[in-house]
Amino acid sequence: MVLTGNKAVKVRTRTYPYSREKISGFTLLEILLVLGIIAIGASLLVPNFGVLESRSFSVQVRDAVSQLNFARRSAVINGRMSMVLLSGENHFDFSNVKEEKAARWFSDDISLKFFDSTEREMISEKNGFEVRFYPEGGSSGGTFIFLQNEQAATIFIDPFSGRIKRE
Repeated sequence: MVLTGNKAVKVRTRTYPYSREKISGFTLLEILLVLGIIAIGASLLVPNFGVLESRSFSVQVRDAVSQLNFARRSAVINGRMSMVLLSGENHFDFSNVKEEKAARWFSDDISLKFFDSTEREMISEKNGFEVRFYPEGGSSGGTFIFLQNEQAATIFIDPFSGRIKRE
């Protein structure tokens, strides 16, 4: 006897001994797919944390440059000497400075190196520096190197013109 038509299909088709509605859970393929999507998302987010740190460094260096420029302008316009006090990660106590109107720049995570205008390195245990701007436009001058982890920025202050250049 040969089965034909619908009867042949019904005989050879397997049926589950239990109802489809009672099956619950995820297949291995679905779980692997979701884990793959999460891994791709995580790989895109993790490298951006370093970018935030470099932005913070740039912002702090720009802030120092703007304070130096403001002090220079104030000295020329007001006809009085102005001063900027810079302190790196080891905060220096500027309490002995008599100039109350001096601008102050502090950082918790940036260290400073200072070279005087003759390009000799001045080693300072105090980690605090002062830059003076004079009414004639000059300054005490020098070069500051800002260091944070593997990042570095250089600020050059011309002793004759008082101009500030970030390199």
